[in-house]
Amino acid sequence: MKKLFASYSKWFRGLAYLAGPIITIEIVSFLMFLADLLQLGCAVFYVIFFATFLIESLSHGIHDLKTK
Repeated sequence: MKKLFASYSKWFRGLAYLAGPIITIEIVSFLMFLADLLQLGCAVFYVIFFATFLIESLSHGIHDLKTK
């Protein structure tokens, strides 16, 4: 994963690193008492993760267009 997101920020790479555990927590959360609260937290994580991905991808795309 380091090569895939090498030019992305540390913030996004940290979010990408946490994606696996968050998905695992969400899969297991249906067995727990506070499942709705956990799934809400996972949903917030996904929104932050994908918003950061889109912003960083656009930023890198614009930067690449300017340098070429």
